[in-house]
Amino acid sequence: MNRKTWILIILLMLLAFQTIVVSAYIDVVNYYADEAYPPYSYQTAVGMDGFDVELIQRIFQDPNYHLVIRGENWPKVLAYMEEGKADVISSLTITEERKDTMLFTDPILQVSQGFFGTERIANFSMNRLQEYSIGVGEAYSDILLLEDELEIVEYVSFTDLEEAMHALMAGRIDLVFAEEDAFAHVLIQNRLQGYITTYEGDLFPRTYHYAVNKEKPELVRFINRRLGELKETGVYEAVHQKYLQKNSPHFYQEQKKRQISIMAIVGLLFVGLIISTRYFAIKNQMSELQASYEEIRAMEEELSDQVDQLQHYISVIEHMAHHDELTGLPNMRSVHEYLEEKIEAAGKTEELIAFVLMDLDDFKSVNDIHGHAAGDQLLIELGNRLSAQKREDSMVARMGGDEFILCISQLKSKEALQGYLDHLFEAIHQPVQMEDVSLYPYFTAGVALYPTDAADASSLFACADAAMHQAKKEGSRRYQFFYQEIKENVRKRVELEADIYKAIEEKEFGLEYQPQFEAVTGLIKGVEVLIRWNHPQKGVISPSEFIPVAEDSGQIVEIGRWVMEEASKKMHEWKSKGREPLNLSVNVSIRQMQHPSFLNDFKAYYELGFADINHLKLEVTESISMMDSGEVLSSLEELSRMGVRISLDDFGTGFSSMNHLKAMPVQEVKIDKSFVNNMENSGSKQAIVRSMIKLAHALDKTVVAEGVETKQQAELLCTYQCDMLQGYYYAKPMSWEAFVKRFYSCS
Repeated sequence: MNRKTWILIILLMLLAFQTIVVSAYIDVVNYYADEAYPPYSYQTAVGMDGFDVELIQRIFQDPNYHLVIRGENWPKVLAYMEEGKADVISSLTITEERKDTMLFTDPILQVSQGFFGTERIANFSMNRLQEYSIGVGEAYSDILLLEDELEIVEYVSFTDLEEAMHALMAGRIDLVFAEEDAFAHVLIQNRLQGYITTYEGDLFPRTYHYAVNKEKPELVRFINRRLGELKETGVYEAVHQKYLQKNSPHFYQEQKKRQISIMAIVGLLFVGLIISTRYFAIKNQMSELQASYEEIRAMEEELSDQVDQLQHYISVIEHMAHHDELTGLPNMRSVHEYLEEKIEAAGKTEELIAFVLMDLDDFKSVNDIHGHAAGDQLLIELGNRLSAQKREDSMVARMGGDEFILCISQLKSKEALQGYLDHLFEAIHQPVQMEDVSLYPYFTAGVALYPTDAADASSLFACADAAMHQAKKEGSRRYQFFYQEIKENVRKRVELEADIYKAIEEKEFGLEYQPQFEAVTGLIKGVEVLIRWNHPQKGVISPSEFIPVAEDSGQIVEIGRWVMEEASKKMHEWKSKGREPLNLSVNVSIRQMQHPSFLNDFKAYYELGFADINHLKLEVTESISMMDSGEVLSSLEELSRMGVRISLDDFGTGFSSMNHLKAMPVQEVKIDKSFVNNMENSGSKQAIVRSMIKLAHALDKTVVAEGVETKQQAELLCTYQCDMLQGYYYAKPMSWEAFVKRFYSCS
């Protein structure tokens, strides 16, 4: 080897050695948190989030540590600490039993318990707790408080507070006993503030701490030191406000200290003034007291500067407590104070107060396509536009995320408000320049009025939120005034959510199977799995009614798991009979695919029954092709590599472009039944269907037409060379037993 080669080898070895040395000094810290305990820690589509999680991330912003965050259910988190797998776990209370297995940091939170219920309980009393059915979260310290402090041994335990809340709404329990901030977060997320109230609060105040592996006491010292630094710089307070929507006890302690300091300084100034006055009175001792006088004057000036600095610091903290960090607009705390003041004043007049809740349409797409910095820039610009358009007797605030609030007092009529909102929405819709792209922002808003719709701030929020969701159902990009039917719809929706939870527990769902036939031969080649629900009291509930609710609430994930498990069992049964493999189509929602455990769950179903996975099809909606969600497309590609066929459902009803379709790992498209319906009498529909089939074939996709109900439709689709046909003309959906009995010879 020549000289240059030797020099290059030596440099590479030095670089590798330096990397190894640097890596040796970085300590990996394994942090485990409860995956379902909002607002402290909870699993999202992109990882763990919550007060505990963000605070620990801020604490370990240190080059000497590498923090690894994982979410598990709470019993597993505790077990990992006891087994030594975890270095730090999320917040918990100190007990004598836990002192034997773990160390604890300084307090990170002060919490208290409360009893929550609906309006069903009359004359609530703490002395009658034994008469109520009480729900509580399992594996939480709440159970110890119930048993040891309140001597209640009969209660209903739930996996998490979300499940307990739904049981409360369904009337299966009378009360929920829970930590106040955690349960308040569940109510806000489910928009039930006006439906569930606190019967008794501020019970059993205690502190939460991070727990640390007993073998690593140095982490306790590090966390405590960093926690103190974050409190001094105001970072702790910002995180506390972000997730708990209120100031921390530390904020009020520091405020009290500053008030005492100011009083002491004022007292010293007063003493200094007395001394100065006395100095002027004793003129005959002028020469002897001159030095003391100069010293006192210097002290007065220094103390005066300190008072100014303290007052400035107090004003900064007060501003942070009442304003949004990104936009500088007032926050929810300011909104509540504003409404309380204006409602009290309006009670003496006949004037109206409007509460307008505005949600920015398609904001997630801005973040996904242009980045979070562009999203922040858009929010700031919209905050400025709203502020520029606000009336003198109004307040503009940011609730968080992509939601803004407009409060308007001293209104004379609803008609005057409509004119103002029309002008406001037009001003908001003007383009916002983002680098080389112009964005046209739209709001969807709900409007509630005091006193016609609600009599307090919380109820105004609930009514406006319900109206906003009604506006979204009717097309978005508009505002909707609240009316009583909306509240009734919300009540029905909440009731349906509770019914869905119960249906999952009681196994009320069932499956039906609709065959798919090869167009040319007429032979059965596959079957689509369709979910059905026969409610014990309400009868058959259509999937079009309960699936959207399950999507919004997240229950679709559990329902989807059940469907896949049942389908796996049926495929296993089919193969055990030695029959020819049958293509099985299962519908999968975007919400399911965004769940972190989706791929692992699917592999488990595969092991249950899909030995020949090439005969499984997952049907996804066309809207998925427009998503810029990396995890969803990644999941589709992984499934395709495993041999699963992906079918694009409702093809033609969305807005997917050819580029999107070509880029997706899709092997099949399903023409929506709206195009097939009455196509034999519509030349335009025939042209559209023929074009869609040609386009799909050009992209090497198999084509399935659903909703085939007549012989003429089937003949036309065969003429257009459609590959597969499905519909009532061939067979209606049926039970598995009926399917096997009817088509056994075809299988």
